[in-house]
Amino acid sequence: MAIKLGKVLANEKIKLIYGGGNMGLMGLVATSAYVKGSSVLGVIPRMFKENALYGPTICRELPIWSIPKRLAIMFDTADAFITLPIGFVVAILTNYHR
Repeated sequence: MAIKLGKVLANEKIKLIYGGGNMGLMGLVATSAYVKGSSVLGVIPRMFKENALYGPTICRELPIWSIPKRLAIMFDTADAFITLPIGFVVAILTNYHR
């Protein structure tokens, strides 16, 4: 599912902005989209990067200082959101505006 989604994003020339790294389903989506030619930006907190909590980001990476800043960048930049069935960040993004 994740690899197919990445291919669809690339085929439709949809830019992907995500939380960075190569872990989990979003890592698969990002890698698949990037390999197929999509523009991909990983917005990753420096603390995650410095503590090696994520694998390397295959695409362009924007390191930032805080989770709220990360979410603000993603919300201000994106036209739409796709949530996948995994993890804490999905719960935050899903309930952010409630």
